[in-house]
Amino acid sequence: MSWIPFRKQPKKPATELVADNEFDTQVEKFNNTEANTRKMYKDMKRYVEQNANLVKTHQKFGQDIKSVGKIGGQNDRELNEGLESLQQAMIRQCDHQIELNHNLRKLFIEPMKSFNTHFDKVNSSIKRREQSLQDYAKYQSRQEKYKQKENVALSGKFDANERYLALAKADFERRNAKLLDTLPQFYEHQLSYFEPCFEGVVKSHYTNVKNSRDLYEELGNKLDCPLEQWSEAQYEAETKNRLTELKNLSIVK
Repeated sequence: MSWIPFRKQPKKPATELVADNEFDTQVEKFNNTEANTRKMYKDMKRYVEQNANLVKTHQKFGQDIKSVGKIGGQNDRELNEGLESLQQAMIRQCDHQIELNHNLRKLFIEPMKSFNTHFDKVNSSIKRREQSLQDYAKYQSRQEKYKQKENVALSGKFDANERYLALAKADFERRNAKLLDTLPQFYEHQLSYFEPCFEGVVKSHYTNVKNSRDLYEELGNKLDCPLEQWSEAQYEAETKNRLTELKNLSIVK
């Protein structure tokens, strides 16, 4: 944020209410909460966008698989069936990712966007409280100056300033008390508001991972290569063997 409440200003009027450690602590906590919440909102939006790009990659990969099948020809039945199964798996995986994105928008991004509007309202209240404090300090400073001057009372300035000072003090104390009472409640409501959002994120990811696991386990069984069949080292060794066989073909020599 470009505006930071209660930044020290030069030549600020002296008043016993300028330094309010309790309020400054609450404002600092609020600023940190706002910054972290807005960052979390932006990070989730970025994650959903990247997830959408992943869906496009899966879709392109599915098209590439079709092309490989055409190159293999109609006679290679086993290859075509395997590629068809893989392509269908990619399509279903895209559906799972699209569903995940939908849930994340509905359960997290949209509620967070709505909640962020409350930060603007609280910031406006803090800013009005700051302005009220400045007015209070201004009239209090004038009062001290008028007390040191003669004939000010006769001009009516002293009495007028006294009225303005009383109004400014009452306005500041009202705003200050309201914020000191409201800010702690704001944090409590925030926690209760965020809880179902985070719960929705966890459940959505759990469902997505489970569906993906089931999908590829089913695919592995169809292609006679279950997920737990080989270790990573075994797959690496098998890949090297297949590459060696390709290199030994006369057409690549």
